[in-house]
Amino acid sequence: MSWDIPVLKSTGDVPPLALAKWFLGFIFRLMVIFLACLALYYISLNKSIFKYGLISGIVLFVLFGVAVGWSILRVSSLSERNELISLSNQRVENACRTWMSEYLTVVDYSYLLPESIEIERFRLGESFQIIGEKTIKFPMNVNYTSVFQELLCPLRYKLIDLCSRGKLEVNFAVPGELTNSLWSSFLFSWKNMDIPEPAIENIFFIVDRFSEQVEEWLDRESKKYRLIVFCNPLQMDDPHATVTDGACAWLLAPTVASDTSTGIFRLYRALRTEENSVKPDLKSLIKYQDGMSHPENVLFSNVKSRSVINEVTYQCNEALRSKMSDGEVQQCFSHLIIGQQGIGNIWMAVTLAYLKNAKSRAANVVVSQDDAHLTLVQIRNTPDNKEQL
Repeated sequence: MSWDIPVLKSTGDVPPLALAKWFLGFIFRLMVIFLACLALYYISLNKSIFKYGLISGIVLFVLFGVAVGWSILRVSSLSERNELISLSNQRVENACRTWMSEYLTVVDYSYLLPESIEIERFRLGESFQIIGEKTIKFPMNVNYTSVFQELLCPLRYKLIDLCSRGKLEVNFAVPGELTNSLWSSFLFSWKNMDIPEPAIENIFFIVDRFSEQVEEWLDRESKKYRLIVFCNPLQMDDPHATVTDGACAWLLAPTVASDTSTGIFRLYRALRTEENSVKPDLKSLIKYQDGMSHPENVLFSNVKSRSVINEVTYQCNEALRSKMSDGEVQQCFSHLIIGQQGIGNIWMAVTLAYLKNAKSRAANVVVSQDDAHLTLVQIRNTPDNKEQL
């Protein structure tokens, strides 16, 4: 759903005051009256003509004063109205800019992919094997328990510390039909690693779309860290091999301290849109969201429409060239790196976008597609780019 951005009011035209023209017109008419009185006096020799001329001059002066006063009042009123409209528009834009520029801070992360995917070479910017339309699966002896155990291992000590202090909230993002079986495997892996089991009130199953979920996290203040876990279905639940195996986990800083928390990257408020409205929505994103005025990298995940790819690339290039005359955004396509992705592909796509630009402070735009819906989200490395608990 597109963001509901208030329509800005337009200011009216303010006509120029043109006092010089008014003054010249007054002098010209006054001279006409004076010359007419002289001519009539020489014709009739009637001195009362000068009295009528004086009265006419006074009337003309009063009319001139009223006309000039009305003109000044009108211009002043229009200028004040335009100033109030501009001030109101500025307040609306500032509110939109503040709201759209809110972000979550990722303080640590982990990911797991099949060994045949050369993700390390991709991360280092070296040439790597293109996967394309293929799907890459783990060996048949790899189950969910081993996947989750391997995924959580790099985060283990932080998770133990947070759980022991009651400061961890677990968010599980998997396809709905696999929630129960995957959660059992996840919990088994959790216990195997001697991590204290989180309280039931600290366990959440993500059912909302990515943009809605990010918005919910931003709007619901929390003093707890959030562990986000995503896993694609393995061979046993994907017999036709439609999706590449993979899993990722993020550790988000508490939202009450997100502005001051150091970490590795920031996840900005996401925008959900559709193909026919991506053009105006992206314009709003570039205009209002901090950092989007000069995006340098775009990663497309599951985006099939060439028109969407062209429009996003064009607008990002235009925005970048307004800052750098010879700038050009770099494109990446997730299927070339890790193969085919399915529902919830944006979780892995954001991880890939960070891996691609882990040492850069540039804005990275992720464009993901699920069915007919598109999600646009910006990630950007934190100034210090440090993992902190």
